[in-house]
Amino acid sequence: MRAALWALVLGSLVSSSGCDNSAVDPFDSITVMMDAPSTAAVGESITVTFAVVNLTDRTVQLELGGPAESAFDVMVSSEDGALMWRRHVGPVARPAGRLVLEPYASRMFATTWDLRDASDRPVPPGTYQITGILEGVNQVTKTAEPTVRLTITGS
Repeated sequence: MRAALWALVLGSLVSSSGCDNSAVDPFDSITVMMDAPSTAAVGESITVTFAVVNLTDRTVQLELGGPAESAFDVMVSSEDGALMWRRHVGPVARPAGRLVLEPYASRMFATTWDLRDASDRPVPPGTYQITGILEGVNQVTKTAEPTVRLTITGS
């Protein structure tokens, strides 16, 4: 799985080599990529991995809505759009954080989901959509690409 994410990272760097680096907003200078398994069985846990990539030839400083490790949110929705689980539930009081990325550098983060819903019950077999978000200060967010479609099978 990490190899697939690194392939996406390298692809982003190659495709951005000719881009205009005059963007003012640091969030316009990055891409956020996410990787997770496409299948799992009830009772398992999965790891969701994120990569934040600086697509420019200059250092980028991101003002985050918390320390870098906690500035990522993950949402899992059922096929009908119902929110099943979210890494951050409700308002999360945490000090602002900062992530500095050198030119073309990336930083990886990971979190684990135990395939349980917000009420700590195992989610039933089915297909789910996993969405990742990098949270900046002042309501600035960047959605990870791609969203992942996860199929959970019976045990």
